Amino acid sequence: MIDSVPALLDVDFSSLRDPVLDYASQTKIDPDRVRLMTACAVCYNLDIGLVVRYLGQEYTASWRNIPEFLVAAEPYLSVEVYNHLHRVQILIGMSQPVISVVR
Repeated sequence: MIDSVPALLDVDFSSLRDPVLDYASQTKIDPDRVRLMTACAVCYNLDIGLVVRYLGQEYTASWRNIPEFLVAAEPYLSVEVYNHLHRVQILIGMSQPVISVVR
């Protein structure tokens, strides 16, 4: 690891933000993407939260309609679980909630 970290500091990992096309037909993990992800993690001092924020999009599920998800999930959740889910959605700012008052 001592030898590999300095080399990872020079890796341009910006292509990780590009969409992965045809993901469903992928049969193995691309070793180049693993190297890029490792370089990204090293760059952000192994702070996975920062890595995920940098990557955005599919890694943060920013494309999801969270209010729609909450409405669809509500009948299947206890009040406590629903309130936690709603709170987390607000805290991480993934979208503006449709339901702004905790039930």
